[in-house]
Amino acid sequence: MANGQGTSITSIGSNMFRSPVCPSTFLSLKDLLLVPTLSKNLMSVSKFAKDNNVYFVFNPHSCFVKSQDLNETLLEGKLGEDGLYRFHPSLMKNEINKDVHKKNSISVLTEPCTFLSATCTNTVPSVYRQWHLRLGHQNNDAITKALKICNIHIPTVNKISDFCDSCCIAKSHRLPSQPSSSVYSKPLELVFLDVWGPASLESSWGYMYFLTCVDACTRYMWIYLLHRKSDVFSHFLNFKTLAEKQFQTLLKSVQTDGGGEFRPLTSFLQQHGIIHRLTCPHTHHQNGIVERRHIHVVELGLAMLHHASLPLKFWDHGFLTATYLINRLPSSSIGHQSPYHLIHHKEPDYQFLKIFGCSCFPLLRPYNQHKIQPRSEECLFLGYSPTHKGYKCLSKSGRIYISKDVVFNESRFPYQDLFVSKSVSSTPATSVSNIPSLIHSPSQFNSPESSTHSDPDFLHSQPAPADSQLSSFNSSPNISAASGSISETARPLNLHPMTTRSKNGIVQPRLNPTLLLSHVVPKTVKTALADPHWLAAMQTEITALHNNHTWTLTTLPPGRKPIGCKWVFRVKENPDGSINKYKARLVAKGFHQQPGLDFF
Repeated sequence: MANGQGTSITSIGSNMFRSPVCPSTFLSLKDLLLVPTLSKNLMSVSKFAKDNNVYFVFNPHSCFVKSQDLNETLLEGKLGEDGLYRFHPSLMKNEINKDVHKKNSISVLTEPCTFLSATCTNTVPSVYRQWHLRLGHQNNDAITKALKICNIHIPTVNKISDFCDSCCIAKSHRLPSQPSSSVYSKPLELVFLDVWGPASLESSWGYMYFLTCVDACTRYMWIYLLHRKSDVFSHFLNFKTLAEKQFQTLLKSVQTDGGGEFRPLTSFLQQHGIIHRLTCPHTHHQNGIVERRHIHVVELGLAMLHHASLPLKFWDHGFLTATYLINRLPSSSIGHQSPYHLIHHKEPDYQFLKIFGCSCFPLLRPYNQHKIQPRSEECLFLGYSPTHKGYKCLSKSGRIYISKDVVFNESRFPYQDLFVSKSVSSTPATSVSNIPSLIHSPSQFNSPESSTHSDPDFLHSQPAPADSQLSSFNSSPNISAASGSISETARPLNLHPMTTRSKNGIVQPRLNPTLLLSHVVPKTVKTALADPHWLAAMQTEITALHNNHTWTLTTLPPGRKPIGCKWVFRVKENPDGSINKYKARLVAKGFHQQPGLDFF
């Protein structure tokens, strides 16, 4: 409308009429809008001129419509009292239908006239809309079938005139998404990024999230374990450098959601000419490739953890192993080929794969401290090393060995036996912890430093040797006395060759601080006045200020505010941790001062 407001349209139609000046000429009115709220029939000058190939001539009191080809006057209008030009055409009625077959120029008259004015007899009310409202805004199929059963005829649905705003407001839902038709022929033309997490518990390495990068062409996937979401930017830079260097091509575009962890990427991608594509808010299926990869990784990882009876804290190793396997498995989305084959142009080695969480025996001879120590021990297989062509083996001490020389027992899953506490009698006699007791030298028994803890990366904590094992050393009185002290203390022996202060008898005296929790620094003046120690310190501070003539009392200038002060309390300690004195200071709030006014 002219005032900027809208109004409802009941229906749309068309009509034709004969020129009263030139009866042989017919003029058409197309796209007529029936608006009951209007009191006058208005006509668009540009629309009428375009549809009939005419032009308008406006005079102060009259208006003429002329044909563009012959310049003949077809209509004449007079200026009314309301300032509008009025036309009085004779509308086409039933007599026009007699000439339909005589002239091809008026063949469009067979279309029904929806409305024009009160004199139009071909008006068709919106019966469908009435039934749509009566039946509670049902869908088109339900309305059609219901009225067909009752033998009620309704006209064809007009999508424009029968549009229902209430249905849009009440029935809004997600529209079907069309599958992407984009085809990528080279790696790194588009990479999908997304962050999974946080996990319900920290992993064995303290991670809570992981960043997933999926190449759109090959579907190859990289994941980076994260402690925090803020680590996304640094790991993305590592991924970009690695991928561009390895595949000799530049990263062209990246697609992410609108998460805050990806905002630092925007400026970086713009500086390097990389397109940053964003999904619509709350529309995760637009990033469906990486979202489905998250589901695949988590499902495979949890299945492997459950089968090996591992606790959920090992989810980081499980998810890394799942990613390793998914990249080597054929996928229907890429023609039943593996992402590894498409990106590296060679087939993966399936003979290298082992069952996750099974028992394994890596070669540990390079880590032994003596020649008769066992060459291996039973470990737990935790997956494949990303930087070595080897396996990750978790020992009972908690150390992870990476080795290619590993013997697997894929029918045994030893986590419960290795890491769940059991009685001492269940310890195997051939374990590494029992071997050092067989090679103790007399000097080791005489040294008081031999009871220190061993390095957990190399040896387990050694139990005290049994009396039967020490009987062979009783030929010397010194040795027997030492053995008796060891059996009483039952402390593990430190066999590491490194010289430490404890082995050399260098022991610093232990200081026992005497500062108790009751001697806390007060936060308020009221609390300090309640303690006699702090009250004495405050009196000492006030006396010192008076003796030093720190201030001079004067009248406050008009329009000025005095600067406040506050008490600061500290406890001074001696080197041994005992209290030296209670210190209280009265200081001015200098941050309220203004240069030039309060000081120069």
